This record gives sequence, structure tokens and C-alpha cells, in this order.
Amino acid sequence: MEGPVAVFELVSQKILDSIRLFSDFVRRVTRRLGIPGLRNAVLYFLRVIHCERIFLRGKTPTESLEPHTPLPFYALIIGINKYKSTRIPDLRGAALDADSVDEYVRTVLRIPVQQIVNLRDGGATREAIIRELRALITRRAVNKRNAILIFYAGYGASVGAPKGWAVGSENISLILPHDSLIDADSGQRVHPIPDRTIGALLHGLSEQNGDSEKGDNVVLILDCCYSSATTNLVDSVPSRRMRGFRLEAEDSIPADLDESIWGNLSGKVFVTPAPETSYSARRSHVTLSACHKDGAAQEVGARGLFTHALLEALRGVSTEKVTYRDVMRRIPNLPGQTPLCGDHLPDQLFFNSLVPGKERTLYPVSLKDDAFVIDAGFLQGVGYDTEFVIYAHGNPADSGEPLTTMIPKSVRASSADLRYLSSSPPLDFDGSSSYFAAQSSIGKVAGLRLHVTPSEPESRRSILEALSKVYQPRTSGPAILLVDDAAHADLSILSSTSEVQYIIHEPLITACGLSGLRQSTTAETKAIYPVFRAAAHFFRFLRFSPNENRLRDLVHVEVYALEIDEEGELGPDLRRPWVTCGSSLYDSGFVDVVADDDTAYGIKVRNDSNTSFHVWAFYFDCSGLAISEYYKPPTIGGAEPSLPARGALTIGYGAGGGLPYTFFLREGQNLDVGFIKLFISPEPVDFSSIEQRSPFKDPIARGKRKPSAEFEVGWDTVTIAVVQRKP
Repeated sequence: MEGPVAVFELVSQKILDSIRLFSDFVRRVTRRLGIPGLRNAVLYFLRVIHCERIFLRGKTPTESLEPHTPLPFYALIIGINKYKSTRIPDLRGAALDADSVDEYVRTVLRIPVQQIVNLRDGGATREAIIRELRALITRRAVNKRNAILIFYAGYGASVGAPKGWAVGSENISLILPHDSLIDADSGQRVHPIPDRTIGALLHGLSEQNGDSEKGDNVVLILDCCYSSATTNLVDSVPSRRMRGFRLEAEDSIPADLDESIWGNLSGKVFVTPAPETSYSARRSHVTLSACHKDGAAQEVGARGLFTHALLEALRGVSTEKVTYRDVMRRIPNLPGQTPLCGDHLPDQLFFNSLVPGKERTLYPVSLKDDAFVIDAGFLQGVGYDTEFVIYAHGNPADSGEPLTTMIPKSVRASSADLRYLSSSPPLDFDGSSSYFAAQSSIGKVAGLRLHVTPSEPESRRSILEALSKVYQPRTSGPAILLVDDAAHADLSILSSTSEVQYIIHEPLITACGLSGLRQSTTAETKAIYPVFRAAAHFFRFLRFSPNENRLRDLVHVEVYALEIDEEGELGPDLRRPWVTCGSSLYDSGFVDVVADDDTAYGIKVRNDSNTSFHVWAFYFDCSGLAISEYYKPPTIGGAEPSLPARGALTIGYGAGGGLPYTFFLREGQNLDVGFIKLFISPEPVDFSSIEQRSPFKDPIARGKRKPSAEFEVGWDTVTIAVVQRKP
């Protein structure tokens, strides 16, 4: 059947291309002749045809028909897995990260391939990287009306600053091209590229010939780290690697390295890739970095944590209406690393709003029982904070300015009732006018990204009924968002007439070895609904983090195996105390434990700040979707903070309270993955509503729902991935 389907798709595409050409012709002719009624009638007919095709292919039938004219955009995308020097171990995910960025730029931003330069592995030499950065400066087509993206994934490093270099610290940051640390044919060492060189080239983009300002729209994305403490492979979790390489004393760079590039900028200040360093030359661009200067940039499996999270955040919004800060806020809490956005222009729109993002979606507005209704609900990404602008035509370009603004007053699975935003002008629904709604705000992140594969009509009906029962919280983003591609989903479902299987796609979980929930369900609504409800809650709080991550760098986590102190004094419970055994198992957000249901583990949280914190801890069971309390304050409300300023809290041993935890594998499992998530706040906050039972055993009673937590005071989270293996 594959042949006929492919032929049908090809013929359909040819027909639709012809329809689009005819549509464009109708627009031009009717605009010139002044007969908008005919134009609207023809365009409505074409839109019906277009929507029917989208519906048959399983997409939301509301995509815009507007033709897209690419705006000038230039990208340099670098990804290096393989290094020429035998001293530098290969990476696994840097080249794939670069491929994913290239795919996003081509398919979502719709940028022509001739405006994209890709350098991979052996092609990403020192000479090639500098040549292509210079080409962005000298290319006449590139000007201040263009957007420029520079992406690098590979190793970073740090080394002592050469004598005479005025820098803000003892070390400088570098990126490692493919041929770093080898001796060239000339006999000279090929050095990494220092921040001074990168800064000078980016400065050249912003001030070419002293009168061109290309750099107002330059975005530098770096998925690497510079800390020498995060250099080598992580033996305990073989799928993990750190993108920081340790340079030795003999790898120091000469003071005149790349002087031909930065020499004419003497007296100016240069940029460093680490965005928190406050250099004035960073006005030339915006930097999005995987971590702070001393942090870790990790790849798990074959993907960089930061790049994957960044692309998922970008795919969920339209770049022309989102700022750099907004995008970074949509990145979830990554174990062991904190992505950063440079402090220059963080509130500027992405690419200065010059590059359209994903296809605009238009929803017809109808009047039903005195309510304005659109056929889009939380499955299409609508939340209670979503704003819509209303146009008189399906083509906003023909409508001019929007007529009014609306927000939802109720949200269901596939529809929503709208109301006017305060002081917005009313619409005139006289029966002869048609109105269309376009989303104008980015809204909050969805709880669960779900992919549904085609299935039998009966099981598909049960799935849709289960989705319609899911509750949409007023204080969060869409409970469940349907996505077309399983690669961008947290969970996908495979169904037959009698059974539904649940497949995990969240890369942080799958890279650790877990690919599915521990059991399937029957293909009945009453069995599917609890899984959807639990999965939406589970992934919402797994990703849950504050808008500003200001506290997590003030606390440090250690995880220990425990043993009973046979010589210790009996406690009030007539038991001997637990004490730590060996060094901390915590490694940049990950812990690898023995799941023998016997070895006990405890946590120590150190506070390096002058502020005391309240602490909650939860364990997220990825194979069962349960969330259990790991630790909670002795009392909720007016109690003293459990983590004192400049002090420590022990969980599972010592004076902190709580019992130690053991881990076990269920029958048939060789490995399991979970997350311990700490919630810290200087004020008492009740996080108890986060806990939930597994939908596969003892589900929460029907109709019972804990109220959504309201977290208004300052707080933050720390996530620890726990990989559990057989002894």
C-alpha cells in the first residue's frame, strides 16, 4: 500500500501547489478589481480544501494558507563529535544537535539552504570556523536588516590568560575546533579558539566599516562548558558526557594568537562566550549558553540537554512574538546545569521579530448561545492565559489591524469559549461578517506533549473521550498538547481494539535506558483517562520551575549510600543511627544507584547563602507516573526553615528527619529511571498537592482532585536523575 499512498501524496501536493498559485492570482485580481466578496468566497472554498487535506493527514485543520516569503537570515551551524587529536575523546550528540538546529532553521523558519553554512566534524577546523565567521562580516548581502544565528556544539575549555591580556579573571574560555591540539604541517600547534577572537569577530559584525550595524540581530548559541572539573567521560552512566575538556599547562596559548583579528581593536573590551561576564562588547549580540562559566554542559545519549530543550521551547512558540528571556524561561529544570541568557537585550524579540516562526493558525469564531466559540482547546495549546486577536478575514494581511482582543473564559479539550479582554471593543455579529482568531501570546508550557498514532475507530473514540475528560487547570498551561511528531512528544500511545501501550519519548528518560511505562491498559475510556490525567500532572511538575532560577546555585546537593552505625547510641526510636558510607554519588545532576531493595541512600543539602530555606523533596517514578513525598518540612506554615543559612539539611539520616530510601526493580525490569526534585523557598509554601499515586495501582478516587498549588513567593527547584540498575 505504500506505493499508492506515496503517489496519492505526490498528486495531492501538485494539485495544492496549483491551488495556491490560483489563490494568489485571485487575491491580486480581486484586489485590483475591488470585489472582495468574490475573493472571500473563493478563498473560503480553497481553505475548505486545504483543511480537509490537513485533517486527513491528522493535523489540526486550522493552518494558515498564506504564502511565505523568507526574510534574509544567515546561519553558521557548527557541531563536532569527532576530534583529530587522540587526547580528546569523541562526543556523541554535538553533530546531531547541530543537525537538529539546521532542521529547525530550514523547516520551521523556512530559511533557504543557501543561506545556511554547516560545519561538522572534520569540516569544522579552526581555519574553517574563523573563515566562515569572517564571511558573515564581508558578505554584502548581510546587513542590519538580517538575522544571524551562530550555533556551536562541541567541547569548550578554559586556560590561563596569556600575559598582557586584560580579562576579568585568571582564565579565559575557548572552544575546540576539530583539529585542536595537533601539530599542523607548518609545525605549529593548532590552538583552540579563545573568547577574545570570537569577541573580535562578533564585534566586527556590529561595526563593520564603522557604519553598519549587523550585530543588532546576532544570536550566539553555545552548547559547551569551560570548567576543567567537567572534562571526562562519566563511567557510572556511560550514555552521559560532559562538553568540557581539561587543558594541561603545556596547552597555554601564545599572547599574539589571532592578533591579526583583534589587534586593531586594542583598547576595546572583548567578549567571552560565558554570558554572565559583563563585557561591553557583548552589545554586539545575544548569547544563549548551556550553563554558567563554571557549570556543566551535558549530553545524554546522543543529544545535548540544552540544545534539545531549547529547540523544544522554540517549536512551541512563534519567534516573532517571543523574547529571548521568554524562551529561556520555557526551558525546564535540567539536572546539574542552569542555562543562561546574556544580560544584553534579553527582552528583545527573537531575531528582532524579523523572522517568522511556525505557521500562523487561524480559528473561525462562531457565536453559540451568546458565547464566542473557537474549535481549539488545550489539545491545541490553549490555556486560560492565552490571548487571541480577532480579524475580519482569514488572511490577516487583508484585514489590517486586529478588531479586538479576547481571552478564554472556559477551555475544553478541543474548543474554548472566549470573552473580551478588558476595555477591548466589541464585535458586530450581524450574520454577514466572519471573524477569525489568531493566538497573540505564547502562554504557558503544556503539561504533557502527547502523540497519538492512527488506530482503530473504536479505540480512537475511547482515546478522544478520555482526552475530553482531562481537567484544564486555570493556573497552568495546556494540560495536554497534541503533537504531530513522536520525536517531540513526552509520551505516545499505540492502540489496538483491546489494548493501549504507552511509549516514553522524553529524551532525558529514554537516554538513561527507559522507553515505556511498566504496563499497558485496556482500550477503554475508563482505563485510558487515569493515565492521561496522571501523565499531564507528572510531566507538568517534572518540568515545573520558576521564571528566574536564582536560588539553585546557592545550594549544593550530595547523595550518599548509608549504613547503620553499629557503635552509635540508640535514638528515641531505639534504633541506631544511619551514617554515610563512601563519597557522594551525586555527579552534575545524576546519581547511579544499586536497586537491590537493601542499600539505603540519603541526601545532604548545603546552603551557601545567608538566607534560610524551606525544603520539600519528591520522587518522580518515570515507569509508573507516581510522585511520592521524599521529604517535607516538619510542619507546614509557620515552622522554622529546615535548611539554615550557611548550614546543611540531611534527609534520611542525621538530624534532618525522614527515613532513608532504598530502590528496587519490578519484575521483568533491568533498569529504572526516576527523579528526585527539591523545592526550595525562603518562605513557607505548601507543595503537598504535587504528590500523586500511580494510575496503574490504587488510582485516585474518581472526582477527587487536589487543588492546584499557587506558588507566588520566591522559590526554585533542583532536579536529580536517579538511574537504578541491577546489582
